[in-house]
Amino acid sequence: MKKLPLGIQTFKKLREEDYLYIDKTRYIYQMITEGSIYFLSRPRRFGKSLTLSTLGSLFEGERELFEGLYIYDQPWEWKKWPVLRFDFSIFSESYEPEVLENHIAQTIQSFADSYSITLTKTGYDERFKELLEKLPDRAVILIDEYDKPILNYITDPQRARKVKEILKGFYTVIKAADAYVRFAFLTGVTKFAKISVFSGLNNLTDLTMEPDYADLCGYTEEELNRYFTDEFRIIAGEMELSENGLRDKIREWYNGFRFSSRNIRVYNPISLMFFVRNREFKPYWFETGTPTFLTQLMKQEGFAPEQMEELSCRDTDFSTYEVENLVALPILFQSGYLTIQDYLPDEFIYVLGYPNREVKASFLENLIKSFAPKDRGMVNSPLIRLQGSLKKYDLEAFFENLDILFAKVPYDIHLKYEKYWQSLFYMIFTLMGYYIETEYKTSKGRIDAFINLPDRIYLFEFKFTDRGDGTVKMEEARTQIRETDYAKRFLDTGKPVSLLPVVFDYKDERAVIEWEER
Repeated sequence: MKKLPLGIQTFKKLREEDYLYIDKTRYIYQMITEGSIYFLSRPRRFGKSLTLSTLGSLFEGERELFEGLYIYDQPWEWKKWPVLRFDFSIFSESYEPEVLENHIAQTIQSFADSYSITLTKTGYDERFKELLEKLPDRAVILIDEYDKPILNYITDPQRARKVKEILKGFYTVIKAADAYVRFAFLTGVTKFAKISVFSGLNNLTDLTMEPDYADLCGYTEEELNRYFTDEFRIIAGEMELSENGLRDKIREWYNGFRFSSRNIRVYNPISLMFFVRNREFKPYWFETGTPTFLTQLMKQEGFAPEQMEELSCRDTDFSTYEVENLVALPILFQSGYLTIQDYLPDEFIYVLGYPNREVKASFLENLIKSFAPKDRGMVNSPLIRLQGSLKKYDLEAFFENLDILFAKVPYDIHLKYEKYWQSLFYMIFTLMGYYIETEYKTSKGRIDAFINLPDRIYLFEFKFTDRGDGTVKMEEARTQIRETDYAKRFLDTGKPVSLLPVVFDYKDERAVIEWEER
């Protein structure tokens, strides 16, 4: 097997130094022959930068780099075009908006210098248009992470507006100078409106949810069969698994991303390659945590984590949106925390959920850690003890450790209602590796939480109060468990069933847990 291109985003280096390249040039050939200005949104570390680099080498006429690939023998004029690359991924959140304007201006000047062009205009937008007009041929414009400067200031509307105005002037030029542009390709994670990318560039083709480009980024099952079969055979032997067993586990951890109505699922490429190199199942994609603004946005909307198991929406819910009016769902989808699980064409409804185990576990872990920012290193200790106490059927120790963990939640982010604490409970159990259902339906009602372990079943009924009437709430929980006869649903399992009424009694800026077993 060839070397894995971990950390390499330059197509020329990848090909010249004989790294593995999964051939995506069929889609690139389709793009360059059918249109001229494109946008693609994909989660981070999904191969967008490599796609741009591949386009750059193609338009620079470097045919020798494509030998053996699909596009090599296609009818294409291997001509050298002026290629203008703009990389906004380097724009740090510590920069002021004016730094972005200077960066654009300096990049434009460097292109002018490389073609011995003298620019006479003053503003960066006017100089950009002047550059396009004076180049020896129509330009190829490649823009990486166009949205990074906006995302940096997503919780600072004033600076975000300044950035948007700067970008608006820049992108408007591409539309105005259409006659001087041979091809343009923009990538990003999110899709913001009203910065002249989507409102001004009315000739722009958005490939984000196009079925024909569903696997432009990411690896398909077929590609794994072609490029990784020998390596998987070796790893299966090392892990003492069957090859089918190994593939099932790889699929569970890293597959599942679906970007269109067409049922094509892809693996996260960076996670898969790290697994092949390290021979260890773990989250590789989440080197950085869930963005703070996204956690805050979910809280503001009352977006409970368990909703993400199965969420229905229409395609209009994926529409462009603004910094001033953020909505969690499209950001969760575009950034890869949610993906398409199913599409119902008659109703035009998409069913969303977590792509895979890696995303689900890491996402929930980051959410819990965001609840205890002052003591992140201690979050895992109560989780480990919780897991051990359940295995030993030691409910006293279990609720004691649950109380310790909940006490770490700062009072200023508490939501004083039952659903909030139920969501925390769901996240904690998911992180411990247990399958938990919330609001599980029976013939007589809903169980707040249901956990099915190998040797015991736990049924929870939650109540919340901040009025000092914990005793009353406990009696309500007991009555509900008794009258709905929840345990009857599980008699045929042959397992003992623990019925647990639980009251979160909110007092002195924390929730005291009261419980009993019935």
